[in-house]
Amino acid sequence: DGLGGMGLELDILNGIHGMSSPVMDSVMQATAYVTAHGAIWVLLSCILICTRRYRYAGVAMLVCMLVGEILCDGVLKPMICRERPVDLADFELLVEPPSSYSFPSGHSVVAFSAATAMFLFHRREGIVLMLCASFVAFSRLYLFVHWPTDVVAGALIGMIVSVLTVWFLRRYIPFFSEDGDGNVT
Repeated sequence: DGLGGMGLELDILNGIHGMSSPVMDSVMQATAYVTAHGAIWVLLSCILICTRRYRYAGVAMLVCMLVGEILCDGVLKPMICRERPVDLADFELLVEPPSSYSFPSGHSVVAFSAATAMFLFHRREGIVLMLCASFVAFSRLYLFVHWPTDVVAGALIGMIVSVLTVWFLRRYIPFFSEDGDGNVT
């Protein structure tokens, strides 16, 4: 069938597709639109940078997303070259077919990079962003543009990138010698 070991992943996608409705279709299309190229996450980061309380988190979010994006789209996708579900199974897409490879999910990398960076500075707000990031990752499955392992890997990569990047920023960048509340880290 050309799917190799991806039969289980296709079953998961088909199960998610069974939840479809016109309202869900519209919500997922809107999610794809506002998260394209990390747009909503970049906008949120820029807004946070303009506040005293969240300035450090906002800058860290931007840096973490940039590192994650470079790793994902600049290194991993071209190296792994995994085809997308829509390329291997007959499915009518609700969005324009992405032109890049499937693994890992760039939307998931960016969303979890941003959410984890926020979590490392402000736990409560970070949990809210983690829930948002999880919704973004789910939307990639619903829209049939990623395999489940693409979004899981993207989430893990995003979190790891942020933990390491924030550690580096706090250790080596003087701007981050204080957190957003004026406490030396």
